[in-house]
Parts: sequence; C-alpha cells; structure tokens
Amino acid sequence: MSNAPTGQFALCRLKLWNFRRYGISTDELDLEHAAFDLKFNSGLNLLVGENDSGKTTILDAIRYVLFTQSREYIRITTDDFHLSPGDEESKRAEKLRIECEFRGFTTTEAGPFLEWIGIENADGTDEYVLRVWLEATRKGDRVYSDVKAGPGTDGTQLPSAARDLLRVTYLKPLRDSDAELTPGRYSRLSQVLSSHSLFADAGDGHRLVELLSTASDGVESYFKDDDGGKVLLEELNKYLSNFFHCRDSLGAEITVARNCLREILARLSLRLDQANSGLGSQNILFMATELLLLKREDYTGLKLALIEEIEAHLHPQAQLRVIDYLQNTGGQFILTSHSPNLASKVHLRNLILVRGKSAFPLGLEFTKLRGGDYDFLERFLDVTKANLFFSKGVILVEGDSENLLVPALAELLDRPLHKYGVSIVNVGSTAFLRYSRVFLRKDAANPSLDIPVAVITDLDIPEPAEPLGDQERQALAKAREEKLIEKTEYYAEGPVQAFVSPCWTLEFELGRSNLRGLVYKALLEAKAIKNSKDEVVSESKAEDIEKAVLAAEEVWKTKSREEVAQGICAELVAKRASKAVMAQCLSRLLVRGNRNDTLQRVASSEALSYLVKAIEYVTEDLLDDSSD
Repeated sequence: MSNAPTGQFALCRLKLWNFRRYGISTDELDLEHAAFDLKFNSGLNLLVGENDSGKTTILDAIRYVLFTQSREYIRITTDDFHLSPGDEESKRAEKLRIECEFRGFTTTEAGPFLEWIGIENADGTDEYVLRVWLEATRKGDRVYSDVKAGPGTDGTQLPSAARDLLRVTYLKPLRDSDAELTPGRYSRLSQVLSSHSLFADAGDGHRLVELLSTASDGVESYFKDDDGGKVLLEELNKYLSNFFHCRDSLGAEITVARNCLREILARLSLRLDQANSGLGSQNILFMATELLLLKREDYTGLKLALIEEIEAHLHPQAQLRVIDYLQNTGGQFILTSHSPNLASKVHLRNLILVRGKSAFPLGLEFTKLRGGDYDFLERFLDVTKANLFFSKGVILVEGDSENLLVPALAELLDRPLHKYGVSIVNVGSTAFLRYSRVFLRKDAANPSLDIPVAVITDLDIPEPAEPLGDQERQALAKAREEKLIEKTEYYAEGPVQAFVSPCWTLEFELGRSNLRGLVYKALLEAKAIKNSKDEVVSESKAEDIEKAVLAAEEVWKTKSREEVAQGICAELVAKRASKAVMAQCLSRLLVRGNRNDTLQRVASSEALSYLVKAIEYVTEDLLDDSSD
C-alpha cells in the first residue's frame, strides 16, 4: 500500500511477531506470516477500541524501532515477549520481531537510506521501499536486541544519522504539559527548539546569543557606571580590601554568564498570553509545540507523530477542533482514543478498529462498504452511533421504540447490554447495510471481525383490516414466511445476523404477545402523558387506566391474537400517542413488575422470540470474554 504524497514518505505498514499479545509463543519466527499486520494511511490514523484492546501496544512497537524526538530511554523488556493467556512463565516466547515499512520517498528523501532501501515495481511504476526491523532474544531475564534495515531478510545496522531521520514525535497520555513547557535543560520545549531548523545548525553565532551578549554588556555597565550599581560594587570592594592581604588586594565585577545557544534555549518558557489558563489549554499549547517539528519544510526525515489518548484533558469541542485540523494538515499522525466523540468526527477511512489480536482499517480497500456508504455514514454517524466502535457486540435497530425497549428486555433476561459491552445503534431507517458493512472485510484471507452484529427489523406485511378466511390466512402466512427468509438472508453475512418480526411491526408483535395487557397499559399511559402538562400520570388517571386494561382483557377473550394486536395498533394511531413514549412506558413496566411472571410471558411469546434471539446472539459468551 502506498498513498503517501510526493515529498513526504510515511510509515505504511507495521508487522509484529511475538510482541506482547501478538504472537504464538514459539521460538521460530515465520517471516512470511506475521502475528499482526496493519497498514496505515499516510495522513491521519485514529486507533479506536475499548480499554486494553491493544492500541498502546501498537504505538509502543513503533517507538521501540524508530525512537522518539525527545530521545527518551526505551528498551525491550522480558514482559514484551509474548505469553499466551493462562500459560506458565516458562512458555514465554524467547524471540520477537517488530518491522516497520516505509513508502512514498522522493529521491532526496531516499538518499540517506540508499544502502538499505529497495525498489518495487507496482503498476509499472518503481517505488522506494524501506524496511526497518527490531529483533530481540530473551535469555532468562536478559534481553538482547538489534535494529537492522535492508531489502532482504538479513539486513545491516543503520548508522545513527539515518536512524535520527526516522525518529517520531510522541505525546504520552496524561502528560504534564505545564512541566514540559517550563525552563529546564531537559524540558521538552528546549528539545523541540534545539531540533528545529531555526536553531539546530546555528551554533553560538545565533542571533539569540548576540542579544544576550548585548544584554550582558548593559548589566555590566550598570554596575560600573550607573550611580546606584556603582555604589553597591564599591561597597563590596571595600569589604574585599579589608579581607585580602594588601599585596593580594582583588576587586569584584558583576557580570552575566555568557551562555551558549543550548543553555539559552533551556531557560526559555512557553505560556499562553492569557493568565491562569487551565490544564486543557496548556495541553493544546503543548501539542502545538510538538507539531513544530512536523512542519519543518526543509526537513527530509520522517514526519510522524504518535499521540496517545488525544482526548486527555480536552473537552469535547476542543477534541473536535484538534482532530479536524490534524486530518486536514500535512504530516502523518497515528492516534489512540476511546472517545466516541472523536470517532464520530474522523473520516471513516481514517479509522482503525483495534480488537482482540487484530486491527481493522476501515478504508474502502479493506471493508465491504461502498463509496456512497462513506458519505452517508459521515452525515449520520453521530457520537451515539459511534459507540459501535468500542463494543463487544452491536444491535442495529430502525427506530426509537426498539432503541428503548430492547435494553429493557435484555435487563429482564438478565443480559443487561452494558454489562456485556453491547452497543445498540438506532439507525433511524432501514439502511442497515450502511452500518453492517463496517464489520465485513473485503479480503477473505484477512481475519474477520468477531463482533456479533444483530439487525432487528420489521417484516412489514400488514395485517388486513377485515377478518380472513382459512385459505386467506394460510396464503398470508406463506407470504410472510417467504419474506422472512428473504429479509434474513439479505442482511445476514459473516458476523451479521438478521432478526425479523414474524408478521408486521414491533407494535403489532407486542400487541399479539403475552404482554398485550402491559402493552395496552403503556399505550394509555403514553396518551395520558401527552395530555398532561407535567408529563406524568396522576393517581386518578392511573386508576382509570387499570380499569380500562381489565375491561379490555375481558373483551380480548373472544378475539384472536391478531385481532387484539390490530385493535391496539389502531388505537395507537387513533389516540395519536407517541410510539417512543409508549415504548418508554412499557420498558418501565417490564422492569418494575413481577419479574418472574413477566419473564415467563416473554419467553412463551412466539411474537417476541426474534427480539429474545437477537439479544442472546450478541451476548452469547461475551460476559467472561477476556480476549481484549
């Protein structure tokens, strides 16, 4: 893969063997088949996933091979060697490998790496390719590592000058931005300034040294010639004349130390022009400072920034402004986040979903999403829907009623969605494929997402208003059965499974289920809420509702389930009650009533079985899942 722009080579691929979670605990490294293989965009890459999904591991792997601009001390330790969950320490792998691949070089950029670079021909065009890898061996508690590069498998060591051109900018999580920007020999500000082209090769002939020398001359003149400073120095010298031997009489001078440029930079601090700025503002200032190194026009080295948990210390609106700038500016960025706010803002093609022992780029060449799907999702994939990137299971529903009712049913079934890490996404239409294709991989050879996705949708074959004869009822049942199969197969693929209502709509299925008494009560409560200024059901109204439900149940004894459901749906329309409010009222009734009785009604209702099966599908074996 190569989509790096001319004049800016980029990290395009990362491969791992036996590094932390990514491995098979073997001492033989199969270089043809990496345990982990991830391709990056040349611009923005946002790694998203739940906690402990492996995002930090990816960034650490890059840092171990390339090192950082801050020249922090980092090295491979015993814990970095793969150990399968549950295995004893003796089975920890003894070898590991991390490989970084770069493409998009200009001839000038390729020059410093000429001895180690290779040339590949793709689509009739020659392209420079540089592979740099770290291999480490563990012997007991001692670790031996080496970094090499080359077009083959053996490689040779890169000299320090070439390695310095591959150093990355790294912003760690929960960073102390204020401390990093205050004066000090090892402050990050002094390191950034020292590396910038404005200061890197200037030496002590730099203008700043000249300015400080001028200031020093003025200070010295003050103590020699100015009345105030001169008097103080004369008094000091009087003391000295009495303390020294008459033959060793020495005079004092007050001067300013003539420092070199490096020491001058170490004394500089950076602050916002507004006093008492908060931690979030300081964090933004620190990020802006780090990005100075990526914007050096005359720099021919790698322009890559690694930012871990970019949302740290930034409120949601600041997050959006920062991410919007990063995905529209030059340079390459690899960021980690568990913020749905950021995931909803970033272009889908720039997202990489990290889960289990794999990472899944969501670009057009990787998923079964179509070109128009990306535009659609960027319009409608808001922060609530972006939760699907951080879940262990996903339920896609087409409206507010399902969105409110399904979590209540899951609670009743003792499978609360939050406990199982399941996100419910209200699509607001039947455009399920726009979302479900996110989880389908284009290349069958690549590992598939193991996230179960349940599509809950209506069959949408209306119940006739007039009673049907036996033959008509049989014909309707056959038509529904055929459409049920058709819709189920239409949405089902890989981890995506469809769960379709048996007859018509959710409200119709609720009306013909064993919950019809609660459903009718919820309908009457929804109507009462609509007509109440306080949007609550008064005690007197609640009593009237109870009486109405008892009366309705007596009438229902002489009717079929379909007739009851038809009547409830008709009354829902006639009373103009909100479907969403009715679902909300029903959800409360489900969790507040006699749980065992309600659970039995749900379990014995064929009309609700599709909802129960959907919940069971996305929660099956997830509670104790520790794969991430």
